[in-house]
Amino acid sequence: MSDNLIQERVENLTGGSNVSADLPIAVDIPLAVLSKAAYENYKTNDIKETQKMIDDYNIGYTVVEDLTEPEYVTAVNEEQQKIVVAFRGTDSTLTNIYDDIADLEIAAGLAETPILSYVPSRFRTGENIYKQVKEQYPDYELNLTGHSLGGTVARYIGDKYEEKAVVFSPGATPLEPFIEKTLGTKPSTAKFYVTDTLDLLSNTVRLTEKNVNIIKTKDVNKKYFTGSHSMENYLPKINEKINPINNKLYPQSKIQKATKTEFNENKTKLNYKPIKEKINPIINKMMPQKETQKARRTIFNENPFRRSICEERPELCYD
Repeated sequence: MSDNLIQERVENLTGGSNVSADLPIAVDIPLAVLSKAAYENYKTNDIKETQKMIDDYNIGYTVVEDLTEPEYVTAVNEEQQKIVVAFRGTDSTLTNIYDDIADLEIAAGLAETPILSYVPSRFRTGENIYKQVKEQYPDYELNLTGHSLGGTVARYIGDKYEEKAVVFSPGATPLEPFIEKTLGTKPSTAKFYVTDTLDLLSNTVRLTEKNVNIIKTKDVNKKYFTGSHSMENYLPKINEKINPINNKLYPQSKIQKATKTEFNENKTKLNYKPIKEKINPIINKMMPQKETQKARRTIFNENPFRRSICEERPELCYD
């Protein structure tokens, strides 16, 4: 490897975040959730179950059924005018022939070549669904994502068609530095997320790619050989939500508090009267609620037909 290429690789390492973070940035959390949803859809073969899993994270995306298959999930956020294609990673049972072919292609370094467009594997079906989504949602912001094999598919399509891709622990080959040197391939335009512990399936991208971001491996996953490769490392807890006000992660109770504060601030801007102020129906004036109740009690408790004390007991008033 030439000195220039080595220097380029060193510079690439500074393109992302070298400081380990607990989670991806908030704007990428929905993509991590949808990458997990691609596995859920494959495992359950039930769109409703997949949608329920997505809803648990409250990210605002709805599965597009006619653009969803066992290899990928397409989901739309109508409010934000965004569409995402999330590609599934490898079937861990190794019984899916298309997954196996794609994994062999990655191991051989073919993910850097256009030959994948002509081989009947996950890369080819990935291109097909990308074209369909692009045709049906031409005005939406399109994002490609995926984990492991799915991440490599998203990265490949993103580079080929100049689309935004955010990938999690994508599959890579130890031969990649040599293949990139031989082919003269430039670093991918995708954003990469990998874990801070040794992941033999993905960590090669640290040496070859530009925008690499490091995420801490969760303690529960450190106990397993493949734990550093797990999709769970990139997901928040179910009770952690994305605050729609500032796009940050908070526990759900804090989001409710923040939303309430924002509402009250907007209410003040619109010159609404505080809720504790009421219109007194007796005197038709604004006064605090307690004073209104007091005034109401005083007036209604005074009986205009009640006899005076002197009329009732004259001995107390007259000699």
